[in-house]
Amino acid sequence: MSELTQEEIRQRRLARLAVMSTGVAPMSNPSLSSASTSSQPSNAIFMENVSMLYTPSTPVKNYPMDIDGTTPRKIEAMDMDGATPRKIEAMDTDEPATGTPSKVQSNADTLCTEDFLNTTVTKILCVSRKPEKSCIVLSAIWPNNPLVTSVGFVNNHYILETVGDMIMESLDIIMYSLEKPNQLFQEGSEINCLQYLIDCYTRMEEHMKKYSKKCSISSVKELLVKIKTELCAALALLLEGFLTEPIKKDYYNILYEHLKRHSLPSEFFYELVHHLESDYVRFTKIFSPLLLVIRKESQQGSVSDSSHTAALQVLSDLCECRTGVNSSTRPFCNLMIKMGNWLVEPLTEATGREFAKFTFLGPFLCTSLFAEDDCRIADKLKTTANESRPIVSSLQQEVELTRNLLHK
Repeated sequence: MSELTQEEIRQRRLARLAVMSTGVAPMSNPSLSSASTSSQPSNAIFMENVSMLYTPSTPVKNYPMDIDGTTPRKIEAMDMDGATPRKIEAMDTDEPATGTPSKVQSNADTLCTEDFLNTTVTKILCVSRKPEKSCIVLSAIWPNNPLVTSVGFVNNHYILETVGDMIMESLDIIMYSLEKPNQLFQEGSEINCLQYLIDCYTRMEEHMKKYSKKCSISSVKELLVKIKTELCAALALLLEGFLTEPIKKDYYNILYEHLKRHSLPSEFFYELVHHLESDYVRFTKIFSPLLLVIRKESQQGSVSDSSHTAALQVLSDLCECRTGVNSSTRPFCNLMIKMGNWLVEPLTEATGREFAKFTFLGPFLCTSLFAEDDCRIADKLKTTANESRPIVSSLQQEVELTRNLLHK
């Protein structure tokens, strides 16, 4: 296509202006005629400048505006080369929501079934109403047990309500069964009621780590909280002596050994303290014997074999246990100062010996390396007379550790 000359371009512009001017009606007000006449040159210049925005090959077309938007319109436009027209479809929009909104349910809710809740209880407590592997089946031991006969009515609420009964059934089996119920315990564990509760709490922590996504569901969370509460309640009853056994066991000594070896689950002991803190009378009844066991171990311990330091470390850990608002309460510290042997009145002039012998903190504060105070130190030095330097160095370290724990 040959280029147009300036004269041809000018003629086409004038022709386009003439066409546009014919469609404009004349103004009826005569007073404004002179003003319109005087403004014609400026309007012509303005229209000439506007017309420069259009190329000669592009026709000027007026397109109607679709205001109400009721019916979609198809707009025809010319391609850049001026050949065939193309159709521009109206933009698709989402239909407005009508009727009831669609229900959005998370997949987690569908996973929360009664089967998973039953599986959770079975794996943690190792007791089942139905035949299961590696657990005690109640129907095989006691077919007429209410927990077995009501298996047809099991639902989420029923599972929550019977967690405590399942734990008590397990403890009853441990205390009175003729055969050792090894299925209730982890491999290598001792067979006793306290160890069963500890193993249950350990299995619960492992179950929560293994099925972390499912355990975040509200109903499963509620079940796990219920299991924690019932385990703490059973341990409290066990320490109070309400669960009688044919062969009585000193569970305070067993609990002290676990505290000394740090073999309890991470939060089990704290959950027990939190469970009992609101009832001061019961808290005192349960934990006062434990403090006396720790004092006795310190009194019988020696610096020579670190048994004295172990008891002091357990007492220090208990003093660090905090509860209440903003963790501002130290329940074991409050319990110690209210014990009858916290501070005794002197009866003789030897107040220092009386303090060491009768007060609660006396054995912890009377660490000595003299033979008249602890003959085991002299015996140890006598048996290793040729290698006394390492023994002396270890004794110095024990005394330094004791001093640091006392003044922590």
